[in-house]
Amino acid sequence: MKKIGRYDVVEELGRGAMGVVYKASDPTIGRLVAIKVLSLEASAGAGVPGAREIFMREARAAGRLSHPGIVTIHDALEDPESRSNYIVMEFIPGRTLESILLAGPALETDRALDIIRQIAEALDYAHHNQIIHRDLKPANILLTDDDRVKITDFGIAKIVAREGAARTVAIMGTPAYMSPEQVTGGEIDARSDLFSMGILQYLMLVGQKPFAGDTAAVMFKIVYEDPVLPSRLNRQLQAGHDYLVLRCLAKDRAKRYTSAREFLDDLEDVRQGRAPRSEARVPFSELRVGERTMVAQRPFVTPEESKRAESRKLRHVLTGAIAGVSLVAVLGLGVWWFRQGRKVAAPSTPTPATAVAPSPPTAPAKEEPAAAPLATTSAATSTKATGTLPSASKPVASQTRVARVVQLVWEHDLKEARLSLRSGTQVIYEGSSKGRKKGGLLRGKGYATAASRPITIPAGARQLSIRVRAPDGSLDLSDQVSALAPLYPSATLHVAVKDGRLVAGWQTAAQPAP
Repeated sequence: MKKIGRYDVVEELGRGAMGVVYKASDPTIGRLVAIKVLSLEASAGAGVPGAREIFMREARAAGRLSHPGIVTIHDALEDPESRSNYIVMEFIPGRTLESILLAGPALETDRALDIIRQIAEALDYAHHNQIIHRDLKPANILLTDDDRVKITDFGIAKIVAREGAARTVAIMGTPAYMSPEQVTGGEIDARSDLFSMGILQYLMLVGQKPFAGDTAAVMFKIVYEDPVLPSRLNRQLQAGHDYLVLRCLAKDRAKRYTSAREFLDDLEDVRQGRAPRSEARVPFSELRVGERTMVAQRPFVTPEESKRAESRKLRHVLTGAIAGVSLVAVLGLGVWWFRQGRKVAAPSTPTPATAVAPSPPTAPAKEEPAAAPLATTSAATSTKATGTLPSASKPVASQTRVARVVQLVWEHDLKEARLSLRSGTQVIYEGSSKGRKKGGLLRGKGYATAASRPITIPAGARQLSIRVRAPDGSLDLSDQVSALAPLYPSATLHVAVKDGRLVAGWQTAAQPAP
């Protein structure tokens, strides 16, 4: 191909599922352009716009966008003989974000956040002009030699949507960048682009996608599973970075950022070392509850993927059935063995009961206005905590239906820290703890504080959200642990902050009490 309309083709730039892109010269104006060639079917039902009509309509809409971060569309052409359609765009010398990420090395945090800022600014402009991208991914983001972002292919995903669902999925690229509503065929709005932007942000900050696997697995994870916290994979990231990503990736659109401008405000806060301002409205803990918001519809998969999924499901069912039968047999054998042992061990005469002295009555606790002393785990360390705690009760055997009292032990090396424990939106414990300066002959620098107190795990709790913050905003860490504590009387929830890292988990004695 040497000529497209009045444009002289210079070379082919690339090929993809959506068509071919050429570098061409405009002899009239004397400038270089990029021309994307699409092949669209013209047929349509009565009263239904065809793909070519949709093409021209969307090309005109995208052509009205004029922003430094968006590739400008100069012209849209139709060739009735070849049944091809052309989009003439400005030529951008540079590389795609996809090629940069594949070539490595991993992007520095500041550079990644600057690229995301430029993407969000371009999306904010497009969304205000009622244009949704629908196919935001690294291959559609160009970077100039001085790292200026240029987003291309605005509106193209909608142009090809008339061609059929199976082809649309293929044309829109890898499903790893789709939003839950795209996967389930739901209504699309600007928040769908923000979800895709969250995946891009995760990829650039961590070096891997938040949802990995084959096509069916990726679609399932996008709809049902939460990603791993970015700060767990990149220790340079803080809780603020986690919030930016998880807020974009919220499966419930009501919890997602309402606009790219709201994201940009939070991004500026994080880059300045402040907590995101919108966290006051949507707390961090609400982004990690794992709610299923799309259970009414199933993800779109091809027939081949459906067959593979059914095969895996059948294998899992058979494996589960075999395991269940084996478990029943083992339990039955155990019950029989226990009964036989009781018959042999039963004494011929009853043993007199041992008298047990009743426990002395406990004096009622005195009320304190705001703070109560904590029992420290060593004589060298002590602390105080504020906040109210549930009253202690006797441990029970059920972990899910009845509330349990366990011991909380937490330690930190901060001057002052505030600990918050939640189950969903229910507050289990909140309190502040001042650090104690290290002592001894050498008087080491820093602080070392440890304390313990009982807490009540509410009935029905499945997970506990843990957050430790410094009042001066220098540290904000979050984590989650299972609320299903081991059934030992000595079950202890241990929370520790050391060298800027939060570690939380259950600790038990070596053997359960008889």
